[in-house]
Amino acid sequence: MQLRQLVNELAPIRVEGSLDREVTGIAYDSRRVTPGMVFVAIAGQKTDGHGFTSTAVDRGATAIICEKNGFVSQRVTRIKVADAREALAWAAAAYYQHPSRNLRVIGVTGTNGKTTVAFMVKQILEAAGVRSGLIGTVRYEIGERVVPAQRTTPEALEIQQMMSQMLRADCQACVMEVSSHALEQKRVCGVEFDVGIFTNLTQDHLDYHGTMESYFAAKKKLFDAMARGTKKAGAVINLDDAFGARLSNETCIEGRLTYGLDQAANIRATQIRLGKDAQRLQRAGRRGRGPAAQSRPAPDSDRAGFGAARVRPA
Repeated sequence: MQLRQLVNELAPIRVEGSLDREVTGIAYDSRRVTPGMVFVAIAGQKTDGHGFTSTAVDRGATAIICEKNGFVSQRVTRIKVADAREALAWAAAAYYQHPSRNLRVIGVTGTNGKTTVAFMVKQILEAAGVRSGLIGTVRYEIGERVVPAQRTTPEALEIQQMMSQMLRADCQACVMEVSSHALEQKRVCGVEFDVGIFTNLTQDHLDYHGTMESYFAAKKKLFDAMARGTKKAGAVINLDDAFGARLSNETCIEGRLTYGLDQAANIRATQIRLGKDAQRLQRAGRRGRGPAAQSRPAPDSDRAGFGAARVRPA
């Protein structure tokens, strides 16, 4: 890919140097830079990538994407942006040719139940003949390959890389746990979701978000982005949760389906029976009563996940 093509996906403040350079990859860790790569300097909580631009140049970087002034080199092209994290996400999507556009992408967010719902959705899709990849807390699944997870939602570069690998492994869908940290840090910018599932919101991660209002605002970013996206997206929301009810009222997504025990939900669970190894329930909703459903917990032993049954393959 030519650097010019990659930069066209960004909104640079200033470009210094030639754009007629071949790009062989992207890195945000200077130790991973090899000749021809673009290095994205990210200011983290503990380490500032701007302090490693010289190392990246010495290792053969062809361009530097950065937020700060002060770095000058005739050996590379300098691309200044307002937000390096967002630039990384869009650059990665461009480099890997926007793989999410060719996948059915289901994002699961919420405090509890993400892993259970993600595993259940993947199993539903696979049972319907839709080969699916998985990005989540427990592991990443890319075709037949299983990789231990380093974090719930990886960095933007790894997300796009894995989705590209899923396409090469003949996957048609990707189920992804989307954490509030990932949303706040713009790791899923450039990912085009087909369905967003909201499980619940309880007091957690307040050391990072500060308040429940900020925590909710981070989760809502998934649905706000879907409403602006190019796909005809759908939202599946737990109406029993107070923040879920609020999200249902505030989201602009037209394809909205609510679930829960509340009588106002589109789809309700009744006659719930919890067993040691499985749970059974009766489905009720606007179209009347449905057959009993049975589900088994995912590896994280979280029992939440009624919303997963509402995701149907197209």
